[in-house]
Amino acid sequence: MKQVFFIIAVTLISACGRPWRCLPKYYKSLLFISFMNSLYYYLYKRNLLWVLNPTKGLHWKLLRALHIFYVTPTIALSFASKIPKNNAAKICYFMIWVIVSTSVEQYVMKRGLISFKHGWNAYWSGFIYINLYLFTYLFVKKPILTVILSVVSISYIIREFPIKFESRFLKGPILALLVRK
Repeated sequence: MKQVFFIIAVTLISACGRPWRCLPKYYKSLLFISFMNSLYYYLYKRNLLWVLNPTKGLHWKLLRALHIFYVTPTIALSFASKIPKNNAAKICYFMIWVIVSTSVEQYVMKRGLISFKHGWNAYWSGFIYINLYLFTYLFVKKPILTVILSVVSISYIIREFPIKFESRFLKGPILALLVRK
């Protein structure tokens, strides 16, 4: 039930700021964010760095899908909907969102909603939140630069947390596209 309450809390907090008004401007960014989140689960499927802990009545696949396609985009849209115009204010706003998001993640980790594995910790989560908010903002203005920065970021994370390739690695959506019965 804790996960359900968390998702409801994200929804209610988000609704206060009415971020859906900015959806037409940021929908491509949100799709990109969801794609990047899905890519993480595909690349690290055998050795996840963070794991959403399902609660009774909520299957892990549904929980993961809710976070990929609803929770993370909702948080990103809430951030993007209130970005100030002034550059100094933007930097302060950005830093506040990264610090608060990282702190909330640390709190939910202590409450058992998420687990960190293989050396992952709150500092790495802060790095992910920097990317999340930066890429949400940048993708609207400079999509090519955002993709390049994403590749650099992914490369850095893979270097720090190597992917363990196995023959089973190819099992998934890519193999389904390549192999037809």
